[in-house]
Amino acid sequence: GGRLVAHRLDRQAGGDAAIERQSQYYLELAQRAEAEVPGPNEMTWLQLLETEYANLRRVVRATLSAGRAELALRLCVALGQFWRFRAHSEEALHWTEQGL
Repeated sequence: GGRLVAHRLDRQAGGDAAIERQSQYYLELAQRAEAEVPGPNEMTWLQLLETEYANLRRVVRATLSAGRAELALRLCVALGQFWRFRAHSEEALHWTEQGL
């Protein structure tokens, strides 16, 4: 799953391709969740994002470090509802400012 792949992301020498794959994976996950929150399945999606939160942070950080600010900002936008519902507004602001 996502945790194993994110762990590999931290260890791989060919980081750019791995960062791109992981960023796309988590962007798609966050966008799917964004479409469901708020909604009847929101608790399921919020819990899934909470479970993957450490990996989401790692991917945003790695994407920014790789100079992919636009992709990092897309992740931030897709995570907006999650951050709002889970009271992570300070972290949301931090990552968004880093991308700008």
